[in-house]
This record gives sequence, structure tokens and C-alpha cells, in this order.
Amino acid sequence: MRIPQAFASLILIAGIGCGGGQSTPSTSSSGGQAAPASSTAPQATPGAAAPGLSQVAQSQAKPVDVELLKGLLPEMSGWTRTRPRGEQMNTPFAISNAKAHYTMGESTMDIEITDSALNQMIFAPFAMFMASGYEERSDEGYKKAATIAGSPGFESWEKGANRGEVTVIVANRFVVQAKGRRVPSVDPVKKAIETIDLAKLATLK
Repeated sequence: MRIPQAFASLILIAGIGCGGGQSTPSTSSSGGQAAPASSTAPQATPGAAAPGLSQVAQSQAKPVDVELLKGLLPEMSGWTRTRPRGEQMNTPFAISNAKAHYTMGESTMDIEITDSALNQMIFAPFAMFMASGYEERSDEGYKKAATIAGSPGFESWEKGANRGEVTVIVANRFVVQAKGRRVPSVDPVKKAIETIDLAKLATLK
């Protein structure tokens, strides 16, 4: 099963936070031979990172059934939607995820809803972009924090590729993303997010 990019980032961050680095053997000043390890030095233990991952997993809530998330992927006027797909994993983190692909002429849209199961680490990849007042602009486009349908998030636009992306965090738990390609502006991407029943999503447990 393919792990979504946000999940991969989460696992990487958790792994770094739990340690797992290796020390480089020191050399003596005379013969260039590796100095013997001190008997009192802490020794690496296989699977040392596992307790940290286990603690994170135990602190999570049970993820929402993926079928409920699939049911919230909208039908949009003028767009043809593929059959929604879902994923669910229990280890190392409990998460569920639903997505659908949309087409309208040459334009495409991907909408994805992810339940973080209250694991706040999953929001780490988005934290900078959602900071109040965050904005960056260039000749190629922009990225900025935004409030969308009453929820905090951010949006981005790439002029050359006619590509827009909108991400919203709902109830401090769900990540909702829409990515449009070959679209005239970011507006249809934002409209796609607003088409989702975010109020209902916020009540799911």
C-alpha cells in the first residue's frame, strides 16, 4: 500500500526524534587505531527507536472508518469523478485516508481526506505554511496561509503549470487536500474544498 507523502514525512520525523544515530569510532593519537569502547559507554540496542514509535501510536485515537471518509468525497458539477479509493493502516501509526480523481476536459483534480487520529505530528509538514500571516510570492506564483470554509489552511498557485493546491485542517484532526492541474486559477480548487461537507467531517470520531 502506498503511504501518502504526509505520512512518509511523519514517519521520518518520528524516526529522527526517537534517535537511532550511530557514533563514529574515535582514533588514537599514536597509531591511528580505533580506541576501544569504554565499558561504561551506552551501547546501541536493536530496535531502540521502537518504544518511541509505540508511545506515539498508543496516544492516538482510533481512526475513522475509511468508508465514512470515502462517502464525503463530493460529486462536482462539470467534473467526472473516479470511484473513491481508501487506505487504512494500523502500524506504525493508525491513520485512514480516502481519495478520488476528477477530470473536466484537460483539467484534473485530486481530492484527499486523511484522518490523523489526533496524532499532531502529522501536521508538522504543514505547520510553516499555516502560520498566521505566512505568504511568499514570486514570478512563478505564490503560497500563503488562508482560512477556507472556516478552517485554517493554506493555498498555492503555480502560473507556468496552471497548478493550484489547497490544504485545510478540520477539527485539529483531519487533513483535506485538493490539487488541481491545468486549471485557470486556484479558485476551482478552493471551490472543490468548499463542496466537501467539512461540518460533518468535523463530527466524525
